[in-house]
Amino acid sequence: MNKIGTIGKKILLVLFISITLFFTLFPLLWVVKLAFSTSLMQAASFKLPDFTNLTSFEKAVTLVDIPQAFLNSIELTLLTVILELGTALLAAYAITLIPAGKWNNRLYTFFVAGMVIPSFVVLYPGFKMSMWFGINGSYLPLILMYAGPSVPFSILMLTGAFIKFPKEIEESGRIDGCSYFQNLVRVILPCIGPSVSTLFIFYFLGTYNDYMFASIMINEARKQTLAQFVFAFRTLYSTDNMATAAYVLLIMIPPWILYIFFQRYIIDGVTAGAVKG
Repeated sequence: MNKIGTIGKKILLVLFISITLFFTLFPLLWVVKLAFSTSLMQAASFKLPDFTNLTSFEKAVTLVDIPQAFLNSIELTLLTVILELGTALLAAYAITLIPAGKWNNRLYTFFVAGMVIPSFVVLYPGFKMSMWFGINGSYLPLILMYAGPSVPFSILMLTGAFIKFPKEIEESGRIDGCSYFQNLVRVILPCIGPSVSTLFIFYFLGTYNDYMFASIMINEARKQTLAQFVFAFRTLYSTDNMATAAYVLLIMIPPWILYIFFQRYIIDGVTAGAVKG
């Protein structure tokens, strides 16, 4: 009976994984087939797509200034992630490893309490303040609205990494004459690479793929991101499904590359923390 129960559990597990993979991969496979097809009828058939047919990709590149939109997205994303991680690293280091009595726990509670605030809550106040200061349409208010709500979670995660970091190593750096900042950059940061890399990838992908905040804060065409161009492309060329699919595939390439090269750091950062064995 136990053997039959074990086999039944394995069958259910395989069935569950197969269904999950189907619903996960089917949209992606459909977009790939649509991008390499010449018509919807060809895409709906059971034939393999013609991967030498690049007509839809040529049309997508011609209709939309993809290089400029890509540079805009990368600039906005990197500035956001650098500000967010830089702030979180300094705050988590101060809270964890710089003695300040009761203020360590108070500051930690203050920052982490910000996690209960949904990110979209800052959208309207941020928009109004950018109007008052005359910076609406620039990347600055958008960067602040991206980074601000992300800092509490980063502090929570990095604080756990700093707590696991051996205090003897940190103290040896201080004895050797390093300042707090030098100790963070030269001694601690190389050892908590997985945690920092995990946060970098999460926030890179989140900012890179965001449409809601960017669509409200950025109206000038030459500053718009790839996510904004997807909506504009779909609106202007709604009947050209093949070119739309090709455009979607093109803008998915950078996240794919980033995740393929850094997926090991994501797993290490989530499961192993900052301590290297």
